[in-house]
Amino acid sequence: MEKIQNVLMKYLMPIANKLEQQKHIQAIKDGIVASIPIIIVGSFCTIFLGIANLLGSGPVYDFLNANMGVLTYASAFTNDMLAVYATYFIAKTLSEKYDLKGSQPAVTALVVFFILCAVVKDGQLSTSYLGSTGLFTGIVAALFTVEIYHICYERKWYIKMPESVPPMVQDMFAALVPLVLNTIIAVAIANLSLTFGKVAFPQK
Repeated sequence: MEKIQNVLMKYLMPIANKLEQQKHIQAIKDGIVASIPIIIVGSFCTIFLGIANLLGSGPVYDFLNANMGVLTYASAFTNDMLAVYATYFIAKTLSEKYDLKGSQPAVTALVVFFILCAVVKDGQLSTSYLGSTGLFTGIVAALFTVEIYHICYERKWYIKMPESVPPMVQDMFAALVPLVLNTIIAVAIANLSLTFGKVAFPQK
């Protein structure tokens, strides 16, 4: 057993260390970790469901059952929207690793995510993929969006304003080109998926 452990340490540990230092994997890890407090808060709501199922009957059960909508209300905005928060945190983390200023890359990642996931059905916006079912799409959206920003800024594909313009306005105009590119690509992917695959992108 000790020999096996030594072999694993010798060959697998260097690979694990390299993976740990990879920016995208770090961003995914840190983004998910940042989402844990939201998951914990949302999980508290399930405690009331568990207690009610455990009791089965009685005054406490009746009270919980009558107020379950209120007691579990926060769940719809925490765990049921987990992919939204994870997308933002992953994009924010990766943009910081690339030294991209501001929160625009992370917000754009949300725009891309919503385009891919928030399908319109019968004039209504479906939120079926904003929770854990859309988490993989959120990861892809976050990484892809920030990479587009990184390429645009690295190659100076952005609108540059005069030095006299306030920094906030400069950053706003600089974000326009990568925002437009990300939006166009996301719309194209979403519509190709719906047209040829007959399903939303997260179902692929």
